[in-house]
Amino acid sequence: MRKYISIVIFLVFIWNLGGCALLKLREDVRFSRDSCLLFGEITSVSPHKKPIIVVAYRNQNGAVTIADYAVLSGSGEYEILVQEGNYEIFAFEDQNGDLSYNRNEWAGYYGKPDKVTTQMGGVVFGLDIILKPEAEHPGPVFNSALKAFSGGNRKPSTSAGAAANLEDPVFSAENGLAGFWAPLEFFKKTGCNVFFIEPYDSKKTPILFVHGAAGSPQDWLYFIKHLDRSRYQPWIFYYPSGARLDTIAFLLRTKLYSLYRKYQFETLYVVAHSMGGLVARAAMIENDNFQSSLKLFISISTPWGGEQRAKTGVEQSPAVIPSWKDMEPDSEFIKYVLGTKLASSIRYYLFFGHKGGGSLFRQNNDNTVTLESMLDLRAQADALKVTGLNEDHVSILSSPEMMAQFQSVLASTEANLEKTYAR
Repeated sequence: MRKYISIVIFLVFIWNLGGCALLKLREDVRFSRDSCLLFGEITSVSPHKKPIIVVAYRNQNGAVTIADYAVLSGSGEYEILVQEGNYEIFAFEDQNGDLSYNRNEWAGYYGKPDKVTTQMGGVVFGLDIILKPEAEHPGPVFNSALKAFSGGNRKPSTSAGAAANLEDPVFSAENGLAGFWAPLEFFKKTGCNVFFIEPYDSKKTPILFVHGAAGSPQDWLYFIKHLDRSRYQPWIFYYPSGARLDTIAFLLRTKLYSLYRKYQFETLYVVAHSMGGLVARAAMIENDNFQSSLKLFISISTPWGGEQRAKTGVEQSPAVIPSWKDMEPDSEFIKYVLGTKLASSIRYYLFFGHKGGGSLFRQNNDNTVTLESMLDLRAQADALKVTGLNEDHVSILSSPEMMAQFQSVLASTEANLEKTYAR
């Protein structure tokens, strides 16, 4: 009965969203289906070393419409999300921090500028731009259009490894929840990135933390507080958890690719909670430049077998959050992620909580995910150890016992870094 009630309550909630909220969710889903990712690299030798703004916009006879923009801490890769159409891309160094282009600022176009034609569901690479001391202005309404699009608030840097203060509201639980309900709006306001909370130190092993559905970087504050910061440096992957998971995993790969290209780190550990485990594993199973550095993977309360309620939502909800489609138990995403083995160099530990409920209509669970899903045999087959704790889906992230287990796994991994594991 509890399962039936939870589904009914959930669907009633969706159906009774305010008119504007439901319309926004539908628009967000439609935008997700029709969107295209643009990738490129910005090169600048400017002596000012100020943030760089990259803007994709439509230019129809001088009428400028902003599609999206990215903020970089300096030269490097960028990604922008747009709908199907034709765009110009302009980048400038924002020397005075006013989110406007001034003629004394270094700038440049992709091409002369060249039109970039996009297709829904596509990806366009190679949109590289070199900044120069002078560039032709995009037009008299460009600055006002950019300010109107941004609301006057510049999004965080999307440069991989950008510095972050986890107390900033952008990293709050409320903003993380917004990334679940309105993933594309979140992407346009916040982006998707791996953040550093301290400068990179080659003497410290990076640990990448990946939050779950409706989560945020602040979910990891307890782990970070108890981390030996003389030996380890925390990295945080922040993403809109309502977006399609293959897209998010791809973006995580691009960020790790950039970081490896810059720092050539020899060792990387990954710790993921809930749905973040699926995102992390999807990124780890691909043959990228950083793969040889992956030595440890810890999943905590991950729904490896998917979630039946996501399937119900896809079938019955008037507006479907994109990530639900990947969380269906029989989704192609889950089949691929669990059908591809982890590399033999990766030590994998599976943790789950069993402090929850259960009934005739809802299997035993941790108050969020069923034990059957967390203990999917395909995931267990790759694990060196499977450990259950008397915690629920949320409390496990602030559990002293979980922290003790985590510290033990770190010590064991340090002692066995060169070992490989047959899978």
